[in-house]
Amino acid sequence: MSQSLGYLLQLLERHYSLKMVMLYLDMPPTFKHICLKVLDLLGNKPDVIFSTDMYVEDSIKSQERLRRGTSDKILLEGVNTRRPADFKLFLHNGDNKKQLFKLMLCVWSSEETAE
Repeated sequence: MSQSLGYLLQLLERHYSLKMVMLYLDMPPTFKHICLKVLDLLGNKPDVIFSTDMYVEDSIKSQERLRRGTSDKILLEGVNTRRPADFKLFLHNGDNKKQLFKLMLCVWSSEETAE
């Protein structure tokens, strides 16, 4: 699965169905394990740049997202929070994506992951 990370980022960005995500990545049940799976897919590389979209309120991009519709914000109460059944719907909320990326940073920089 050499292109798996690319698939994940494209799937997250474009909101493909949960079935497509699971097809490529065998989606883990908790957010911690999702973060670890993404890190594992990066392989043993010395330098990695992980870039995401910015979510600026009142921007044209933000207004377009509102026009398309949004989902409810789900509070991620920690790394062991279970993934929602409808992951695609989860990704329709910019705050949810921000939380996911913050969680990735937290998990990736933890002592446990460093080992």
